[in-house]
Amino acid sequence: MLLRTLFKSAVTILGASVFALMLPGLSAANDMCLTINSSTYVLVGKGFIVPPKGKCRPWTGLTAQSGTNSPSSGTGCTSSDGSHLNLTITTSFPDFNSFFLDSVTLSLPSRTGTDVNFLLGGGDFSGTFPAVAVTCASQPIPAITIDSAAQTTQIRPGPR
Repeated sequence: MLLRTLFKSAVTILGASVFALMLPGLSAANDMCLTINSSTYVLVGKGFIVPPKGKCRPWTGLTAQSGTNSPSSGTGCTSSDGSHLNLTITTSFPDFNSFFLDSVTLSLPSRTGTDVNFLLGGGDFSGTFPAVAVTCASQPIPAITIDSAAQTTQIRPGPR
């Protein structure tokens, strides 16, 4: 009887341990998708979650716009009163020799707001656009690159 009780306890502890080890992997399975100007310009924060009030978290991700592999990095900070999330994100477009700088302000908990962005290189551009953030399924990172000789003005990074 004592052996059976010890066995049940060991199985319960083992099961709880496996579940606890899986939790970080489950939470990392979601990304944050930040859609700018209701367009195909979607910034994906890999495993990014909104920081608690008065805290900041790093943003690491990409935009897969036009099937390119365009990495992004930055920081997201939640205001101390929890009413806003501000993000500053730099995205490189190696295939276009350009960068986008995005300054995003989102109201919480709605996760809606504005993005002020600047394109540097390839014809400088700036604009202010609506922005919406949602939790999305883990997004793949494309391997596709565009031959620089095949670049056209029809395929450009960022909001259109």
